[in-house]
Amino acid sequence: MGGPRRTCIACRTQAPAGGLIRIAWPAGSDGLVVGGTHGGRGAWVHPTVDCLAALRAELLSRALRRTVTAVLLFEALEELSGTPDGRSADT
Repeated sequence: MGGPRRTCIACRTQAPAGGLIRIAWPAGSDGLVVGGTHGGRGAWVHPTVDCLAALRAELLSRALRRTVTAVLLFEALEELSGTPDGRSADT
């Protein structure tokens, strides 16, 4: 059936996990980690301009159950502009 499906926190639509990017805040980390298989609570987002533009600190805070500041969100968005899996954020 195409593997696990996740919900994009920006647009709220479901998609296969392989088509989304995971943002996590692993235990012991000082902030957000983009991509990969890091432990801890995670949130998923489509790597598209529309979804990245709709991403808000409040959405990440709710999904991760931690306070995400605007600065942390900005840093994560900078990291998303060159995602570790090689996908461009404007696809």
